Amino acid sequence: LALQQYLVSTGYRADVKVDQIGSSKKMTSFVIKDPSQDPEKVIQTLPIDSQGQLVINYYGPQQTLLSVSAKELFSQSPDIQVYERAVSNSKEVVIKSELKPKSEFFKDKNVILGATAMALYDLRNTPIDANYPGPEIHQTVLNNLLNQQYFSRPIKEKFYLPVILFFYGLFFSLLLFSEGALNSAIILAFFTIA
Repeated sequence: LALQQYLVSTGYRADVKVDQIGSSKKMTSFVIKDPSQDPEKVIQTLPIDSQGQLVINYYGPQQTLLSVSAKELFSQSPDIQVYERAVSNSKEVVIKSELKPKSEFFKDKNVILGATAMALYDLRNTPIDANYPGPEIHQTVLNNLLNQQYFSRPIKEKFYLPVILFFYGLFFSLLLFSEGALNSAIILAFFTIA
């Protein structure tokens, strides 16, 4: 949905490469191009993972990005209440709201309409939150596309992660071996609970 909205609002098109691997098909590249130029100009190449999926760069927990309630959107008032999560040091969720003129707020904006009520079952499990509203996922993807701010892993992660895990495992194995059975059980219980 976010990708469709991005392509429609910009006039770009997607060039998708799908490879046949055994009995299944897998997307191997996703390039956005501007067809109004001759030759077509590559606007951006989306970073897709080994499963052919875009890895989303989440900006934070629910309501980190601007949102508006449907009641406010469809009201006759010329102003609209805009909600956004405020930065807070406490564990409490603090939502700040600001009154803005509707015409100013929606001017030159992409809008995603969606319901976030729990009863609609459009909540998804994400790395940020166990119940993340579907429309906010689309909003995040659209923001990633427009700002070209994608999730990226360190270049050498595939090399460093196994090495770090190996030495971490070796360290704990030696530590537990040298402590004896009872102390090892206590150390394992502590790290399992923590």
